[in-house]
Amino acid sequence: MSILKEAHIAKSLSLKTEEKSLFNDGVALVVSDILLIATETGEHSTAGIGAEIGTLFREEAVGGLLFGFVIFNSMCLISSVSKCFHELINNHNKPFCSTLIVSSSNALPSM
Repeated sequence: MSILKEAHIAKSLSLKTEEKSLFNDGVALVVSDILLIATETGEHSTAGIGAEIGTLFREEAVGGLLFGFVIFNSMCLISSVSKCFHELINNHNKPFCSTLIVSSSNALPSM
Protein backbone atom coordinates (compact mmCIF):
# COMPACT_ATOMS: atom_id res chain seq x y z
CA MET A 1 0.00 0.00 0.00
CA SER A 2 2.93 2.33 0.57
CA ILE A 3 3.84 1.93 -3.11
CA LEU A 4 0.44 3.36 -4.05
CA LYS A 5 0.99 6.35 -1.77
CA GLU A 6 4.44 6.99 -3.20
CA ALA A 7 3.07 6.79 -6.76
CA HIS A 8 0.32 9.31 -5.88
CA ILE A 9 -2.44 7.03 -7.15
CA ALA A 10 -6.01 8.33 -6.93
CA LYS A 11 -7.72 7.68 -3.60
CA SER A 12 -10.55 5.69 -5.21
CA LEU A 13 -8.12 3.31 -6.94
CA SER A 14 -6.10 2.93 -3.75
CA LEU A 15 -9.26 2.13 -1.81
CA LYS A 16 -10.34 -0.50 -4.35
CA THR A 17 -6.90 -2.11 -4.15
CA GLU A 18 -7.05 -2.22 -0.35
CA GLU A 19 -10.57 -3.71 -0.44
CA LYS A 20 -9.47 -6.40 -2.86
CA SER A 21 -6.46 -7.18 -0.70
CA LEU A 22 -8.62 -7.57 2.42
CA PHE A 23 -11.11 -9.74 0.54
CA ASN A 24 -8.29 -12.01 -0.70
CA ASP A 25 -6.94 -12.29 2.85
CA GLY A 26 -10.40 -13.28 4.09
CA VAL A 27 -10.79 -15.92 1.38
CA ALA A 28 -7.36 -17.34 2.25
CA LEU A 29 -8.37 -17.62 5.92
CA VAL A 30 -11.62 -19.40 5.07
CA VAL A 31 -9.89 -21.85 2.73
CA SER A 32 -7.19 -22.59 5.32
CA ASP A 33 -9.89 -23.13 7.99
CA ILE A 34 -11.71 -25.56 5.69
CA LEU A 35 -8.50 -27.49 5.03
CA LEU A 36 -7.72 -27.53 8.74
CA ILE A 37 -11.20 -28.86 9.53
CA ALA A 38 -10.84 -31.56 6.90
CA THR A 39 -7.54 -32.75 8.37
CA GLU A 40 -8.40 -32.36 12.08
CA THR A 41 -11.74 -34.15 12.11
CA GLY A 42 -10.36 -37.31 10.60
CA GLU A 43 -13.58 -37.48 8.64
CA HIS A 44 -13.13 -38.48 5.08
CA SER A 45 -16.81 -38.26 4.25
CA THR A 46 -18.09 -35.22 2.47
CA ALA A 47 -21.09 -35.03 4.80
CA GLY A 48 -18.93 -34.84 7.95
CA ILE A 49 -16.67 -32.17 6.50
CA GLY A 50 -19.70 -30.29 5.15
CA ALA A 51 -21.33 -30.29 8.58
CA GLU A 52 -18.19 -28.85 10.16
CA ILE A 53 -17.94 -26.20 7.46
CA GLY A 54 -21.63 -25.32 7.95
CA THR A 55 -21.06 -24.91 11.68
CA LEU A 56 -18.05 -22.69 11.02
CA PHE A 57 -20.06 -20.58 8.58
CA ARG A 58 -22.92 -20.12 11.05
CA GLU A 59 -20.50 -19.11 13.81
CA GLU A 60 -18.70 -16.62 11.58
CA ALA A 61 -21.81 -15.17 9.93
CA VAL A 62 -23.91 -14.78 13.07
CA GLY A 63 -20.93 -13.59 15.11
CA GLY A 64 -19.96 -11.09 12.43
CA LEU A 65 -23.49 -9.71 12.19
CA LEU A 66 -23.80 -9.35 15.96
CA PHE A 67 -20.37 -7.76 16.26
CA GLY A 68 -21.16 -5.32 13.44
CA PHE A 69 -24.51 -4.45 15.01
CA VAL A 70 -22.93 -3.73 18.39
CA ILE A 71 -20.10 -1.66 16.89
CA PHE A 72 -22.52 0.31 14.66
CA ASN A 73 -24.82 1.17 17.56
CA SER A 74 -21.86 2.08 19.77
CA MET A 75 -20.52 4.44 17.12
CA CYS A 76 -23.97 6.03 16.70
CA LEU A 77 -24.19 6.61 20.45
CA ILE A 78 -20.66 8.06 20.56
CA SER A 79 -21.53 10.34 17.64
CA SER A 80 -24.70 11.53 19.37
CA VAL A 81 -22.90 12.24 22.61
CA SER A 82 -20.12 14.03 20.74
CA LYS A 83 -22.64 16.25 18.93
CA CYS A 84 -24.35 16.90 22.25
CA PHE A 85 -21.17 18.09 23.92
CA HIS A 86 -20.24 20.15 20.88
CA GLU A 87 -23.62 21.92 20.98
CA LEU A 88 -23.42 22.33 24.73
CA ILE A 89 -19.98 23.92 24.59
CA ASN A 90 -20.62 26.15 21.57
CA ASN A 91 -24.25 27.18 21.98
CA HIS A 92 -25.16 26.29 25.55
CA ASN A 93 -28.20 24.55 24.07
CA LYS A 94 -29.13 22.15 26.85
CA PRO A 95 -32.59 21.11 25.53
CA PHE A 96 -31.05 19.94 22.26
CA CYS A 97 -28.48 17.91 24.17
CA SER A 98 -31.01 16.12 26.37
CA THR A 99 -33.31 15.45 23.40
CA LEU A 100 -30.44 14.03 21.39
CA ILE A 101 -29.34 11.65 24.13
CA VAL A 102 -32.89 10.45 24.82
CA SER A 103 -33.66 9.92 21.13
CA SER A 104 -30.40 8.06 20.49
CA SER A 105 -30.85 5.82 23.52
CA ASN A 106 -34.39 4.98 22.39
CA ALA A 107 -33.05 3.96 18.99
CA LEU A 108 -30.90 1.25 20.56
CA PRO A 109 -32.58 -2.13 21.04
CA SER A 110 -33.11 -3.27 24.59
CA MET A 111 -31.37 -6.50 25.50
